[in-house]
Amino acid sequence: MSTDIAKYIKNVYARFTELDTLKIVKDYQMYFQFAIVQLHILNDPVAYELYIGKMRSILEINKVYQKNFSNEKNSDNSNFVIVDANGLKFGQLIQMNNSLRQLLDWSWNDVKNNRIEKFMPELIREKHNEFMYRYNKTG
Repeated sequence: MSTDIAKYIKNVYARFTELDTLKIVKDYQMYFQFAIVQLHILNDPVAYELYIGKMRSILEINKVYQKNFSNEKNSDNSNFVIVDANGLKFGQLIQMNNSLRQLLDWSWNDVKNNRIEKFMPELIREKHNEFMYRYNKTG
């Protein structure tokens, strides 16, 4: 029976990892449920705190989205972009809040067809990929 439980836990972890790596909007509830598994089934309070932290981060990001992706022009809102930091599309713009997009007079296609380097001064832009390669390699 214990080997069946171990297989089940391994399966749950594999499915969670698969969901976590998808390039979709993250659901905070998924992290909460996995945190509960860590604490009550695997007896791992450190992993529990890690996933609760991820859940809180997602909740904060959701608040930012709600505040900054409305169609109202509000000068009090900060402008921001979200950039892909993984895989083949590394550096690709994923999202930009409406006020910045309107300030730049960009369409949504303009956002998705540009990279973060577009906003960098030339000196930094020239070295950015080299810096990020070294950072990802050495931490």
